[in-house]
Amino acid sequence: MTLENKGIKLQLWDTHGSEKIGKIDEAHYSRSHGIIFAYDITNQISFKNIENWIKESNKFSKKNVCKILVGNKCDKSNRAVTEDEGKKLAKELGMEFFETSAKNNQNVKEIFNFLVKEMIKANK
Repeated sequence: MTLENKGIKLQLWDTHGSEKIGKIDEAHYSRSHGIIFAYDITNQISFKNIENWIKESNKFSKKNVCKILVGNKCDKSNRAVTEDEGKKLAKELGMEFFETSAKNNQNVKEIFNFLVKEMIKANK
C-alpha cells in the first residue's frame, strides 16, 4: 500500500467473526496498531457480537490502538442493521464508522487509508 508516497506494509488477520476460530490470543492484540471491527449489515447477530470482540480486544491491545467500526455488504437490500445503528454504536465507542461493500469496492480503500493515517498519527 502506498500512502502519501510512502510504502506501508499491513498485516491483516481476518477472523470472520467465527467462534470456531477461538479467541485471538494476547500476542496478536498486543502487537496491533489498528483494528477493524466489521459486521454484516444483513445479520443482526454479527452486529451484536461486535461488543464482545471489542471487550476482548480491550483486554490486551495497546491504549493507542486505532479502532474503526465497519458495516459490510451495504450493497444488499435485506438490511437488518440500519446505518444509524452503526453510527450510534461507533459514537458510543469513540470510533469512526464506515459502511462498505467488498462486492462493489465501496469505501474499501477509504477504510484502509483512514486507518493507516490514524495509526501513523497515534505512533508518532
